[in-house]
Amino acid sequence: MKDYDATRRRLKEIVTRYWVYWQVWPEWSYQAGRKEQVGFRLELSGAHPPGCKAKPGCQHCHEVYLRLREVAGWLRPAGPAGRDDCDCTVLPFDDALHYGPSGLNLPDVTLTVLVLHRRVYDRPVDACQVGCLREMERRLRALGATPSRPSPQQDPRRKSAAPVSEPRKEQAA
Repeated sequence: MKDYDATRRRLKEIVTRYWVYWQVWPEWSYQAGRKEQVGFRLELSGAHPPGCKAKPGCQHCHEVYLRLREVAGWLRPAGPAGRDDCDCTVLPFDDALHYGPSGLNLPDVTLTVLVLHRRVYDRPVDACQVGCLREMERRLRALGATPSRPSPQQDPRRKSAAPVSEPRKEQAA
């Protein structure tokens, strides 16, 4: 139990330090001319530490990616026989910076976990993959990660994460 608690504390520190969040995308396959969802892409994203200049493939990118791998390694559900058919594969690091849909122009390092069937990867997604994904999302929430990029005002690395007040509107005279 001590090891579990120490691991969980370490992972929570990683989530906070690197501002980890996730996004989920469908994984598609074309079969007999039809587009079929066969699983999910779970993207874990993390930011460079404050004060670091982000450059694609820099030493800080590799550090963030290694920490994201630690988190990903802890996410894979172990348990019900129904999930034995679920395969979670971490894709290789792409040495790139990614910009999320937030429109904030903030670079992230991203790690992708493919959630597919273990034996026949192009079978349609089913309850096994959905259950596996939901368990990974539950674990991410427990670590303090969020399902989308938080705004800069919500950055847990800031000394004061208090919301920024709205600018005052000038009243018409």
